[in-house]
Amino acid sequence: MAVAHVGFTSVGELGLLAVVLRYSRASWAQWVDFNASTATFGYALIHAATFFGGVPRRWMFEEPDCRVLAWDGHREYFASLLEAIADHMGSSLALWHERYRGPATRACERLIWATACPRRADLGAGNGVLRVALDDTELRQPHPRQPGRSIAETFAEERVHLLPLPASWTALDSWFEAENG
Repeated sequence: MAVAHVGFTSVGELGLLAVVLRYSRASWAQWVDFNASTATFGYALIHAATFFGGVPRRWMFEEPDCRVLAWDGHREYFASLLEAIADHMGSSLALWHERYRGPATRACERLIWATACPRRADLGAGNGVLRVALDDTELRQPHPRQPGRSIAETFAEERVHLLPLPASWTALDSWFEAENG
């Protein structure tokens, strides 16, 4: 089953939102305003699935906050917008309960060091640098648990296990890109 880890790390006024496929370790990431909304997290799932060419069966959130989870006094539950997006994609949401940092959190830390943190006014340029780092560098890296294989090789295997993108995806993705320039 294809599982994607979702993580968010703050750096001053900005945050780095990363999605990492569990098996291949293929990564997608985006710099966002630290005060990003729940919608930003929802559209991140859409952008990540578009980048991967398919939808993972489960989105595993690492260290979620109030933009991802809500509390009714008795239990935690995912924000309704994120539940609706996952349902539309045919996938599910889950929480990472391990005590150690998950792959998305580690990817955030690695990408912060690999790409300079942009200023708030330069988010577009910062995300351009991040795209180059992900496309040109990350996929060429050796897989951390499969000696002699690259992340790109394992990603090619994992891609066939992703669910197809929804038919209405393009309209949502175009709207998100127009809003964030």
